[in-house]
Amino acid sequence: MTDVKIRPVTQADFDEWMRMRLALWDEEPAVMLIAEMKDMLENPLTPVFVAERGNGKLGGFLEGGVRRYAEGCDTSPVAYVEGWYVDPDLRSQRIGRRLMEAMESWAREHGFAELASDTWLENEISQKAHLALGFEECERIITYRKVLGPPKSPAPLGLSLQEWTARIHAFVRSKGWYEPESPRPQTPRNLAISLSLEANEVLEHFQWHDQPQNQDELASELADVALYLLQLASVTKIDLEQAILKKLEMNMERSWD
Repeated sequence: MTDVKIRPVTQADFDEWMRMRLALWDEEPAVMLIAEMKDMLENPLTPVFVAERGNGKLGGFLEGGVRRYAEGCDTSPVAYVEGWYVDPDLRSQRIGRRLMEAMESWAREHGFAELASDTWLENEISQKAHLALGFEECERIITYRKVLGPPKSPAPLGLSLQEWTARIHAFVRSKGWYEPESPRPQTPRNLAISLSLEANEVLEHFQWHDQPQNQDELASELADVALYLLQLASVTKIDLEQAILKKLEMNMERSWD
C-alpha cells in the first residue's frame, strides 16, 4: 500500500493510536497507556510517528524518546525507539522501515549521534527487522527486579532541562496563557520581568538574616526562578544547557584575582 503517509501523531489520532498500543502491549492497563500517550503528546522529546491509511485510520506507529544511557552506545544522551508497531495487513510493505526512517531523521535533526532500540529475546521477527534496517546487535542481557516496598518519600524524577521545559510548556498551554488574547502574555519581556521579580522575592528571605527563616518558602521561590528561567530560555530559542557549559568553560579560563 504505497499511499500510506508517515507523519507525526496528532490529538485526532488518539483512538487509533490507542487501538494499536493495546495490540502491541495487550497486558498493560489501558489507564496507564492513556496516561503515557497524554505525556508524549506534550513532550517534544518523545516523538511519535504514525502510518496514515486515510479516512482517519492508521496502520502503524513508532514511539521515540531520549535516554541518558543505552547498552552498547558510545554517546549520551541517546535517541531511543520505545515502541514500533505495524498492523498485520500492512506488514512486509516497508511501512515499518518508513516509520524508522522518520525517527532517524528526527534524531539527526535534534543532534543525536546514535539511535538505540531493543526487543524481546523470543521476538525473532523484530530482531531480523532491526538488522535489516542497519541496526547492530550489541549485547544480550537478562533483567532483574527486587521489590523494596513503599518508599518513605517519592524518589527524585531526575529530569533533564529539556524534560522540565516540556512540562512547563504543557502547564502554560493548559492554562491558555500562550493564546493570543491571554491576560498573561508569555512574551520574552514579560518572562524576564517575572524572573527578576521572583529573584527579588528570594532576597526577602535574607532581609535582616544571614540564613533563611523558612526553608519551604525559600524552596518555593527558587522553584519559581528556575521555572521562569527555563521558559525564557526556551521562548528565546536559547539552548540553556549549552549556554551553561560554554559559560563554565569561559569562567575556567578567567582570572579571578
